[in-house]
Amino acid sequence: MMENDRELVPRGRGKGKDKKTGERVKNVFALLPEHILYDIFLKLPPRDLHKKFRFICESWNRMICSDKFILQNAINRKPELLIQVACSRTFKSKLLIEEEDEEIGFKLRDFDMKPVGRVRPGCHGLYLVNPPRQEVMRVLNPLTNFARALPLCPSRCPHKACGSALGYDRIANRHKVVHVYNADYGFEIFDLGGLQGEEWRRIPGPFEKYDRPYNVDDFSWSDPVSIHGEVLHWYVDSCEFLISMDVSDERFSRTPLPDCDKVVYERNYALVEMDGRLCFVHTISYKEVDVWVLEDFHGRVWVKKHSITSETVKYPRPLWDYAPEREFENDLPDLRRLVAVGCLRTGEVVVFKLHLSQGTGFGFYLYDMKRRVLRKFKMKIKAKQYFIPHRSGMVSLKPEEQSLA
Repeated sequence: MMENDRELVPRGRGKGKDKKTGERVKNVFALLPEHILYDIFLKLPPRDLHKKFRFICESWNRMICSDKFILQNAINRKPELLIQVACSRTFKSKLLIEEEDEEIGFKLRDFDMKPVGRVRPGCHGLYLVNPPRQEVMRVLNPLTNFARALPLCPSRCPHKACGSALGYDRIANRHKVVHVYNADYGFEIFDLGGLQGEEWRRIPGPFEKYDRPYNVDDFSWSDPVSIHGEVLHWYVDSCEFLISMDVSDERFSRTPLPDCDKVVYERNYALVEMDGRLCFVHTISYKEVDVWVLEDFHGRVWVKKHSITSETVKYPRPLWDYAPEREFENDLPDLRRLVAVGCLRTGEVVVFKLHLSQGTGFGFYLYDMKRRVLRKFKMKIKAKQYFIPHRSGMVSLKPEEQSLA
């Protein structure tokens, strides 16, 4: 830290305890080289950086507020899982986060966001949200109080049976909204480049007229699996491939599914993000599930990471049962009924929901691949639910910032 650095004290701060804390922090870190500080700050939560550390001095503010640092800090965050449950015309939102002191411990906490709406896949702390009873989409970051409403998309989609995501163009260093309602109509893209006169663009879809793997009468596009916002993957009801899009060049490609020894059917696998890679969770039978990871997207290289088998799974009594813990096999769920919805702890823990479990007392299961432990997580779910990977961040799309109402 340079000696002539000036303190940046926001309004309402800098007196009493906050000022003394800031002085102690400066004294501890004053002699550290800048690259060491950079590495330390990358590991800190975005909320602490945004609310506290950037106000300590000018040099810290410049480092923390640089585009490069903000993106790296967001990518390095531990993954969490945002769970949304449909409630009448709105949604209740919870975050599934890790408890550091527990072996496979996670807990739910409330997630407050206004306006409350259905959240689509985002990146770098930015959320793509459909507010209730509105046909517009908004880009939000609750941490930085950034909010921006997008114009109506040309397809006039009501956003009830479509696929959307907020992507990131790593070449142009800007974010894009990608939306699909009907592949024959094309995909719609909105470039959040901060330029005046922005409009939706339409690009051709990935299929020719008679080349679709699905039946148009009973297929609806869903939200893609986003890999850091840079690559998007869509399930298209195929037993051979999925559709992928590089957000930078806006080109579609067919990504072959893993070359499994077992037969792959359209409805017996799920796609999730696992530690920055696409994960293919393949249900083989009532007692076996395979987990594959796309190690090289451009080379189309799949690697089998793990096998879940009923013979090797440890299934302890749920934590809310106060009887002495013991392992039992009779209550182990039929693995065909478990649907992967996300991954936590840098890919070590897979989250499953119980298929057709509405009205039951148990919402989902957590499986630790290292320990081969499967646990129930108690949460009453009586309505449709959505699971969205979550990483907080400090991104605001300048210069078009608007304050959250």
